[in-house]
Amino acid sequence: MYRGCNSNNFPRLPVPGLWLDVFQKIRALSYTGVSFYIDWALLEGNPGTFKAEGVFDLDPFFEAATQAGIYLLAVSNIFYPVN
Repeated sequence: MYRGCNSNNFPRLPVPGLWLDVFQKIRALSYTGVSFYIDWALLEGNPGTFKAEGVFDLDPFFEAATQAGIYLLAVSNIFYPVN
């Protein structure tokens, strides 16, 4: 159950080493979940060719969230939210 939820667009923070710090700060604010937007075309530009490397590698993102005690909710959207 979410106590609170924040939103994040993971490619906008291009340094994976900072993800844990960001998640820890979100958790310190008493949020327990983060929704994040993902444009699937960035990961699968050609049908059947999945390519997640560099800033688009989701494993370190998931590991940082797990380490900080944050639940993740993926939102598939072709348009990024305007901040």
